[in-house]
Amino acid sequence: SSAGIGILDIFGSEIFATNGFEQLLINYANEKLQAHFTAAAITLLQAEYLREGIAVDRVEYTDNAATIALLEGKPLSVLAVLDDQCLQAGATDASLTAALHSSFDGHASYGTPRIGADRAFTIGHFGGRVTYSVAGFLSKNKDALFAELPSTMRASASPFVAQLFSEAAEQRRQQAPSGDGGAAAAGKPTATNVNEGPARRVSHSRRAGGGGGGSGGGGKKRATQFVSVGSQFRGSIASLVGTLGATQSHFVRCIKPNEVRGPFVLWPAVALAQLRCCAVLEAVRVSQAGFPTRIPFDELLSRYAMLRPRLPAAAGASGGGGGGGGRDGRGCRGARRSVARSGAG
Repeated sequence: SSAGIGILDIFGSEIFATNGFEQLLINYANEKLQAHFTAAAITLLQAEYLREGIAVDRVEYTDNAATIALLEGKPLSVLAVLDDQCLQAGATDASLTAALHSSFDGHASYGTPRIGADRAFTIGHFGGRVTYSVAGFLSKNKDALFAELPSTMRASASPFVAQLFSEAAEQRRQQAPSGDGGAAAAGKPTATNVNEGPARRVSHSRRAGGGGGGSGGGGKKRATQFVSVGSQFRGSIASLVGTLGATQSHFVRCIKPNEVRGPFVLWPAVALAQLRCCAVLEAVRVSQAGFPTRIPFDELLSRYAMLRPRLPAAAGASGGGGGGGGRDGRGCRGARRSVARSGAG
């Protein structure tokens, strides 16, 4: 396997006067990445202290697992209800809102706004409560175009364009859920997505019965499998989080110093609120409670073995470099005792 370095730049949560489908997906992504941060900087670090027998007080922090489950959990979540409404004939903004309210009433991270409750809902994110207007949710989640448009792109004279849409179509077919959706009427264009190419509605042609005629039930019918924008985005985030989980992560947290975008102006309350909601203060306390600077035994010994002349500089042949025992570990403890004795003298 090859080693590499990746940089992930996150814009951050979005909370506007009016928040729509795009803000929901962006804030959902930030919830997932915040969960990765707390796992890497707090949960796993505390577990490592426990394994190594380091006596530290457990640091409590706010877990956003409930909000993530509300957004993507199975079998019921906000994105799942949205997908279900997209498959319902005659679904409207009002029916979507009613379905959300009835499904999640009483959930700790879900709320109903006092004004416009028939067209909006509220999610309690780690960065604050956000009210979303459902206007356009259904159409944006479908992102439907006529099937002829992506097929035309696949027939392009440009090899790059043709390959781009062909590869994306195959990827979406593999991601599509099992089972057939509804059949489109014969002779009419079938709704699909610009990405079929990146096809979010994967179509399969089949011949039904004998005889032709548009009204006689013969001819071709197209059974479609609906793959929404939300489900694609959820899959992309899962892939990203999986990649991050296989790496050693380092974090740079950017804090907005004020609300007026002024240089060299720090509003302590604004900065402190961001540090708290992002669990940065808890991560600092966890690191502070243990040993934030850690060097492998063999590297430490190669640097400081001269403090104990009887020990060779490179004593790593007998193992123990990554744990607390072995020749390297004993050498480090001996060097530490030598330093302590010389300091006491």
